[in-house]
Amino acid sequence: MLTPATRLPTSKVSSDKVASVLSRFGFLRTVAGDEDFSSAVDAVVQMFAKGRGIFMTGPAGCGKTHLMRTIMRAMGNTAGESFYYCKEPQDIAALRSPDDLMNTNIYLDDIGAEEMIREYGNTIDAVGDFIQRYHYRGTGRFFATTNLDSSQVNARYGGRVLDRILEMCVVLKFSGKSKRERVIV
Repeated sequence: MLTPATRLPTSKVSSDKVASVLSRFGFLRTVAGDEDFSSAVDAVVQMFAKGRGIFMTGPAGCGKTHLMRTIMRAMGNTAGESFYYCKEPQDIAALRSPDDLMNTNIYLDDIGAEEMIREYGNTIDAVGDFIQRYHYRGTGRFFATTNLDSSQVNARYGGRVLDRILEMCVVLKFSGKSKRERVIV
């Protein structure tokens, strides 16, 4: 029988411990803002409690990728867990033959921004296809960030993919504004 990614063992982690670890690895309340920092802590606590990954959504520059990189560093350093990070076109193309990726944690950064793959006149949705396969065969945790909201994810990838993401992940919606420094002359 296949073991879906959502059937990982659960553990209890306190909010204080998560807040401390996130801060120590660089995701700071003073930068993120109280609301987004508290939501991030709650999402990470739920991630461990439910044995799931995290699906982060929100506007550009609000800290989604920064938080995910912090989580990857923290989990790698404290729990020895590894991640397959996917952002570049060649990484997305690698998702087409993912058998070696089914037993690791997957992090897809900025989904919805990738281009569809064209092969022999066919358009291939490598990300959507991978998410469906990982849902059925993956044994790690699935993580993703996006600037899309749920209706846009549904329109881009379809209801099945969105439903599988929601089963595999704790959803974290960022509400803050862009934290990127702007220099206007």
